[in-house]
Amino acid sequence: MDGLRLSHKSTILTLRWLTVLLVVLLMMYSQKGLVFGTGAYLLGVAFLLSNIILSFIPQEKFARPTISSIVVVADAIFVSLAIYLTSGFNTDFYLIYFLVIFIAAMRQDLKGSVMAGAVAISLYGWLVARSSPDFDILSTPFLIRGVFFMLVATFSGFLAQRTKVSEEARSIAEMRTRELERRLRVTESMSDISIEKLKELHHYNESILESISSGILVVDLTQIVTTFNEGAQKVTGVPSEKVLGREVGSIPGWQKGFAQTISDTVLMRREVQNREVEIIDASGRRIPLGITTSLLRSGNQTILGAIAIFRDISEIKELQEKVRRSDRLALVGQMASCVAHEIRGPLCSISGFAQLLSSKEASDKTKKYAQIIVGEAERIETIITDILGWAKEIRIERRPVDLNHIVIDVSKSLEEKARKAAVAIQTELEETLPVISADPEHVRAVVYNLATNAIQAMKDGGVLRIETSRDGDGVTLEVSDTGEGIPRELQSQIWEPFFSTKKAGTGLGLAITRRILEAHGGTITLSSIPGQGAKFSVVLPIEEVEAYARK
Repeated sequence: MDGLRLSHKSTILTLRWLTVLLVVLLMMYSQKGLVFGTGAYLLGVAFLLSNIILSFIPQEKFARPTISSIVVVADAIFVSLAIYLTSGFNTDFYLIYFLVIFIAAMRQDLKGSVMAGAVAISLYGWLVARSSPDFDILSTPFLIRGVFFMLVATFSGFLAQRTKVSEEARSIAEMRTRELERRLRVTESMSDISIEKLKELHHYNESILESISSGILVVDLTQIVTTFNEGAQKVTGVPSEKVLGREVGSIPGWQKGFAQTISDTVLMRREVQNREVEIIDASGRRIPLGITTSLLRSGNQTILGAIAIFRDISEIKELQEKVRRSDRLALVGQMASCVAHEIRGPLCSISGFAQLLSSKEASDKTKKYAQIIVGEAERIETIITDILGWAKEIRIERRPVDLNHIVIDVSKSLEEKARKAAVAIQTELEETLPVISADPEHVRAVVYNLATNAIQAMKDGGVLRIETSRDGDGVTLEVSDTGEGIPRELQSQIWEPFFSTKKAGTGLGLAITRRILEAHGGTITLSSIPGQGAKFSVVLPIEEVEAYARK
């Protein structure tokens, strides 16, 4: 606004300088001329000085209506005195009044310009009346000039007022534009800050989701997966790019319990707590999951979808099965121990009398039957010994054990049995296998049982392969054969006591082997394809042992 007033002031002062120049020129070329010291000369100097003085008036004061009115009246008087002093009544000197009216219009508005026109008509009429005694105010020339004075005053004032209104509107618009720009900059700045905060919050929430070990899955109302964290990828074995944006029921292996539970939560508003479900991974393995679902709501409690939190409970299921098996085995062990002790007494009597029957005095037929009785009694004694061995608590006396040496010793002891069964024994032993802390007799029993079972599984001969290797913090023993393999439906039962696929087996070998390994903190697993043999993998932990040199 101040810049507008400064430009307005400069324009008016320029027009006044033009007016001063015109007045001085007309006085110079008038009949009387412009002579130094005369009234006309002093008037020109006064007019010039007035413009110089106005140029030093501050623009705030210059725009005041009082100053404007004084300047308008003074300009009209200066022009009138110039006409009077140069006797220019009958000349075109009166045209300078139009310039005064125009300056008044620019300084004020319609009202100011009309006032300037009225002052100009009044002063001009007074001058003409003084110069001509028979002057008639109603004469045509004067009326025409008066009408032109008022028309110029009206139109110039009107245009000036319109210009002033337009300038004020433009100034207000510019002010509003600048204010809007300022607010926009502030808003953009705040928006940038808000966006950064939202990004930080988003990254923070994402970090929390990714750091949670449990699987988290979120679906919308159409059951499309929108969130699938890293824990969920680890539990299910499915990468997020194969899940996000898809309907939860369309993921292979999820269709039954898992997807159905989430679908029930979305469609039927049915939330669940710690439900056990299963999914099937890409390899066909069944993974038991514990799942909890809840509805996902907005701040105003509008339902947006459902969230599922789940985890792999395979280890828990295994521990539960171990507890059940331990309880069952403890009970069976107690019963077996009692039965074995009860049988052993009568069995000793039977064996003793059978030996008497096979004495020299008995007939050959009696001796033959007596020898059969003795043989069967010895077999029953062996079974009873196995039962008692399985039933009693396994005690471990840990010592440094070289697994390779045990494998070599067992292989040598089984060479004759393997030869008779047309089985070739192959070993592949890691030379740098570390020494482990274990009970050597128990470890030998494990290797012997697994190798003997492998030989017995190859009825038509084959290859027994025994391997050792380092596996992280443990050592691995693998015993494999080329026999018929173990059917899938029986693979979970072979660890149970008294279960055997052999006619003469007691069904205690693998059960005892597993108990020995569990007592050592180890594990045993089976992989078998029917018709392609079986492989038993044993892992024993490497525990700290004082420096022992390999012998």
